[in-house]
Amino acid sequence: MENKSISIQCDEVTKNIMEELQDEMVISLTKVSKDVSGEILEKLKPIEKRINDLREDISDENEEALEKLDDLNKSINKMTSSIENVLEECLNNVMTKEDNILNNKLKELSKENESIKGKLEENNKYIMNLNTRIDDLEKIIQSNFFDHKMLFIEKLNKISEQIDEKNMLIQIVNKLEGEHSEKLSNLQEEVEYLNQSFFSKIFKKK
Repeated sequence: MENKSISIQCDEVTKNIMEELQDEMVISLTKVSKDVSGEILEKLKPIEKRINDLREDISDENEEALEKLDDLNKSINKMTSSIENVLEECLNNVMTKEDNILNNKLKELSKENESIKGKLEENNKYIMNLNTRIDDLEKIIQSNFFDHKMLFIEKLNKISEQIDEKNMLIQIVNKLEGEHSEKLSNLQEEVEYLNQSFFSKIFKKK
């Protein structure tokens, strides 16, 4: 009985130790996972800000650039949700396996940890790729802006030329109008003179 009692006590002690180790591992994994995921999410915030800033600078007419930015925003939101879901799923899987022995638990925790690391590495690569895509998009937007600016200047120059031509035409018309008015006045005087009688012409000259 004494030996059995000691054996039971050892089992209980072992069980308690395993539960404490398991709890500590779960807490540790939870903390590490949240810290790492928080770091990833913090890296995404500047990217989201860049996208929003770009979106404010783009005119509504540039539909292609706006669609690309919206797609990037959707990808970031999807990735953020995916990170949170993966962490929650991994942690739930760990918490629901309390009856497994310590070695299996350690192996499972290790696998879960590696899985999280793998997904975080994928997300890091995606973030790098996302930054590259944003840089490319910025170049395209700047190029389009320059092209639109040059086109606008060209149109302004044409309008200015047309205004100058119009002013020249107005000056020519005014000049012709003055000359025409003078000729009409002279012609009117001649007509009036011709309409006068012979005697009135003689007396007028005197």
